[in-house]
Amino acid sequence: GPPNQHLSSKHELRWGKSGSLRFHISGPKEGKWDDFESGEKGNIFELVRREKNVDFRHAVSYVADALNLKVLSHGITISQKQREEQDQKRAQLKEKQALEEAKDIASRLNGVSELQMKSKPIEGTVAETYLRDVRGIQGQLAPDLRFLPRGTAFMYGGERKTLQQDCFAAFGRDQGGRLRSVQLTKLTEDGRRALSLEGEKLNKIQYGVSGRSFVTLQEG
Repeated sequence: GPPNQHLSSKHELRWGKSGSLRFHISGPKEGKWDDFESGEKGNIFELVRREKNVDFRHAVSYVADALNLKVLSHGITISQKQREEQDQKRAQLKEKQALEEAKDIASRLNGVSELQMKSKPIEGTVAETYLRDVRGIQGQLAPDLRFLPRGTAFMYGGERKTLQQDCFAAFGRDQGGRLRSVQLTKLTEDGRRALSLEGEKLNKIQYGVSGRSFVTLQEG
């Protein structure tokens, strides 16, 4: 039942006509209770187990449900306050993650732009030899197919990088025509795919944001 309002105070709640059951709601014994008649005492879960005749797991569930209904002096329930604090923390975390992601994308796109500015027309380079002789592509090549010579230096992801081989560079754009990515194919001096010491083709390297970006091989 409800506590005895006459014997209760801002520090403790009392039940019974004589207030024999006491529960501390503040101070050093907050959350503790004692029963002057039986001599029993303990925490809030032990009190629920005794009064409701349930096990510990059900006592925890009961307390959780009760707290959801307990209203603070300013009219907001404890659960509502906790949810608001959690929602605020989640919103702040999402905002921070979005900002970090935006910075990362901007850094990657800057690297792609730098490579595009330092690239050269493909005509007469080993990159054209690769496309014509190895890939078998004939006709007019798209302007976003470029050549990057060995030794080209650029910034990407906060690091200074230098190309160790001549590269065929295929720049990708989104549907709006904005530069978004570049794929580099490492080449030999005769325009073929560069190989590892084990004789395997070296992996192509992707920079920028490849999702929803497209590479045009030929005009028209």
